[in-house]
Amino acid sequence: MNLEDTLNELEDGFKEINKMQFGILEATLDTFDFIYQDVGDKKLYETMDRKEKDKLISPLKEELLPLFEENKFKKGIEKANSLINDLEK
Repeated sequence: MNLEDTLNELEDGFKEINKMQFGILEATLDTFDFIYQDVGDKKLYETMDRKEKDKLISPLKEELLPLFEENKFKKGIEKANSLINDLEK
């Protein structure tokens, strides 16, 4: 095995790790999907009071969004911002 083969193997391994990392990051956002459940003729987040919404907004803004930005996870950034926008209504 030469140096080029080794570099190619390392690159392939990195791509796989990167895919797994984004999968894990995306899974953290999936835990917020419950806010879109139907409650009568409204979504759950529309029935929540400000204090409940703020408890969900805080980890999105303070933990997840910075993590997504650091990892350049565009899909996560967009979804987190969408969740925050809905919860701030």
